[in-house]
Amino acid sequence: MRPLRIALGDLSYINDANETNQNVGWQNNLYVPLNIGYLSSYTKHKFGRDVGITLFKDPTSMLEYIRNIKPDLIGLSAYYWNAELTKLIVQKTREISGYSPIIVMGGPSVDSDQTEQALYKDRNPGVDYVIPNEGEEGFVSVVSGILGGSEIIIPMGLKTELDNIPSPYLDGTLDPFLTGPFQPMVQTSRLCPYTCSFCVSGKNRGKLRAFNLDQVREELIYIGKRFNDRKDHVLHIVDENFGILDRDKEVAKFVRHTSDTYDYPKQIFFYNDKRFTQIARDVHEIAGSMVYHGVTLSLQSENPETLKAIKRRNLTDEQVTSAINWAHGLKLKTSTELIFGLPMETRASFKALLDKCAKLGFDSILCYNLIIFDGIEMNRKAYREQHSLETKRRLMHGNSTWVNNDLCVESEEVVISSNTFNFDDYRFFRAMNALFHAIFINGLHKEFFRQLVARGESLTGFLEKFLEPTPDSDYAAQAHRDWLFEFDKAMQDELYDDNALNNLISDVKIGRKELPVEIKLQPIFARKLSDHKHGWVKTIIDRIHNNKISIAA
Repeated sequence: MRPLRIALGDLSYINDANETNQNVGWQNNLYVPLNIGYLSSYTKHKFGRDVGITLFKDPTSMLEYIRNIKPDLIGLSAYYWNAELTKLIVQKTREISGYSPIIVMGGPSVDSDQTEQALYKDRNPGVDYVIPNEGEEGFVSVVSGILGGSEIIIPMGLKTELDNIPSPYLDGTLDPFLTGPFQPMVQTSRLCPYTCSFCVSGKNRGKLRAFNLDQVREELIYIGKRFNDRKDHVLHIVDENFGILDRDKEVAKFVRHTSDTYDYPKQIFFYNDKRFTQIARDVHEIAGSMVYHGVTLSLQSENPETLKAIKRRNLTDEQVTSAINWAHGLKLKTSTELIFGLPMETRASFKALLDKCAKLGFDSILCYNLIIFDGIEMNRKAYREQHSLETKRRLMHGNSTWVNNDLCVESEEVVISSNTFNFDDYRFFRAMNALFHAIFINGLHKEFFRQLVARGESLTGFLEKFLEPTPDSDYAAQAHRDWLFEFDKAMQDELYDDNALNNLISDVKIGRKELPVEIKLQPIFARKLSDHKHGWVKTIIDRIHNNKISIAA
């Protein structure tokens, strides 16, 4: 009897935009498929020679394999950035005459709520089962049912004993993905104790668990040896909160030792524990300048009603100030991440937050618009209705490709209004975020704005004047108006309702239109300002500063 043939896909858009994507801050936006690596290793551990498993990142290669080999079971990992790719693979598989494999889908996009799971399955026709939360137990239950001819019952999958999951690095499962453009990922613990409604981890309730330290150390050595010829690749530690467990200090020491011994990694990326305890500080002291993003204290919002609605508790002002002073004492950069559009947020409250973060002294202030996607509590119908969340879709940079003559295009769902802010507020902060990007990421006249804040002036008040056209008629005023007009037009042109987006994709398929080349408006329009830093931009800033400007109505 032949082994059960299994194909697992964590599909990505393999194209020039992702292989050389400087917008993410590192070499590319492609990653080793650690998730399906765990599924594969655990399944082989359970069933041995009864299963044969092949892993895929490239959708074209996976579809070719499905057509030629016709595996018995197909598993697809889904998140919002590859949702259309997974749907396309399912659709094309179901079109193959005389072939009826079991198809399962799992990953962050599958909600823990059973009603939401059913709705998600309905939105993905052709899928037989969806697997919530951690996938190992759920996937093994499917394999066991197929091999034994028994009923398939999917468990929640949040109690897996991590010591029972073999390392997909150390058993060679991930070897095919360690020589190409993919950034390495390592996981040392699982689960998040926080319940943020805008995050896929917030829906899960369970015990925080960790992988064996010896296994983690051996994985780091393995990765260090395999990637020391690509020092520009960043090592991603994908724990939901790295620096939450005391043992994370030992992991940081392993990383440092691996770097010293094998000359890799040179840079690491991880998400801090939200509480930023002494453990998190110790981790940063050990890793030092290796941490790509420095010390990140993500606030997202500070509006009390918003924090209540998103089930989040922030650090106090004293804790933030202490952490910033500590980090600067070690010459570590500090940053914060903010999200505009969260429930109960208003124009006034978010402006106040931006000003506060500038006064606190963060080196970088990163602003994002709220997006909604499958797998978060905020996406549930009752939550949307409670806060009157209105959304539009916009394309995603690098997330489009042709797969066997079929065009596949991803989009993200962005919140453009709620019961506490309107579309004009959305446009205002979309533009304000570009200005913050220009200042805090590109360094546009950063010293001038630092001194402005130090004098007790409102940074957002100054920038709000910059977002209004001037009545002057010289070159600087006209260039300024052109920038404002182009940005506002681009902001509105990037948003689609479902019909408009489907029409665009249809027109591209028949060659009537082309997809936009530049999509990330924030860095694009921030760069336009930086390109004229000492030209019209400085002239307009000087006019505002010297109070020689009258804001046009």
